[in-house]
Amino acid sequence: SGRARMHNDKPQVDMNLNAFFGVLLDVDPRTTNYRADGAGITVLPEGGYNCYLPIPFQTSCRIVLTTGSPVPVEVYSQIDWQQYQAGTELTPYRLHALHRKEAPAAASFGGTFQIAEIGGRGFVAGLFKAIRQRDMSDLLYHTGGSVWLIDGEVDPHAIRGYNEEDDFGFGWSHHQFPGRWTGCAHVVNPGIYATEFSAYRFYGPDPIPFRSSLIAYGGSRADDTESVLYFYRMLGSKAVPVKTP
Repeated sequence: SGRARMHNDKPQVDMNLNAFFGVLLDVDPRTTNYRADGAGITVLPEGGYNCYLPIPFQTSCRIVLTTGSPVPVEVYSQIDWQQYQAGTELTPYRLHALHRKEAPAAASFGGTFQIAEIGGRGFVAGLFKAIRQRDMSDLLYHTGGSVWLIDGEVDPHAIRGYNEEDDFGFGWSHHQFPGRWTGCAHVVNPGIYATEFSAYRFYGPDPIPFRSSLIAYGGSRADDTESVLYFYRMLGSKAVPVKTP
């Protein structure tokens, strides 16, 4: 369980290695049947972490892994990259990943767990989200669903009534299923009485675009809640300044 960083003036990725690869809730994938076969992230047995999200760069790219361990750690890595002719203009979008964790999250039903607050121009490529139940007053996935506010939107007419599994294409609770675009990598007590899950979704040809900003949050209770959002942002872009109160 190391830490991964991708460098610029400010790292676009700076988080626990497990989190970057969607292994959440402090689960050890070596001892737990934790499997993701997503188009962007794949987790295989024996610590086989694979990232297939493109990582564009114009002049340089630096990826650093720190272990923080007082004892030697065996690490094997492989990076495949494409070199273009000098002067070739590449996409201005750069990969970012944002990790959020609250243990526990907001205590009352109808609370808020923030997934992201992003300024600039870009698009969302994927999302991992996990919950470990602490509040036993209702079913795990009855949190009220999620809200996405794009480009300064404040009144999305959101329905805060649908549930956690709906965000990931499931009906009536969570079951382990390592799909390519959406799936569930980990679940305890699968079915309507599940007490823990980690699900993912990659948007592929239908990313979620934003021109100036994105705020995403979900309903929450006093459960351990964690998320990783993968997004691309245009170099140098910022949120449009607010001109009214």
